[in-house]
Amino acid sequence: MSDTPENSTPTLTGDSSKVGIMHLLGLVNLFAWPFGLVVQAVMWAMSKDDPLMDNHGRGVMNFNISLVIYGIVGYVLTLLTAGLFIFAFIPLLIVLGVCLIIGSFVGMARAKEGKPYSYPLSLNIL
Repeated sequence: MSDTPENSTPTLTGDSSKVGIMHLLGLVNLFAWPFGLVVQAVMWAMSKDDPLMDNHGRGVMNFNISLVIYGIVGYVLTLLTAGLFIFAFIPLLIVLGVCLIIGSFVGMARAKEGKPYSYPLSLNIL
């Protein structure tokens, strides 16, 4: 028997301050989309040997890839429906933006605790 409860999440070791900054850089994507994404990808690629950075970086990149997929699908559906899908696409963009904002701060807090994290509505690609 182990001393830890079965439903507790494992603690990851690593530089939580860099991981927290990587999560907060996601907020840059709201205003300067490719810049934040590129910096997050470079931070993750340079620190993959850090277990905390690898776990959180994978989650950040999965969420960013998911955003791109949702955007492309929404754009194509809007074109195919002669603009009618825009009434569903705009609320989707708002929900994804809220997930990005809340997810960035929750991810930063989880990094400080050394706990794994994945963003809501994120596809598990990587």
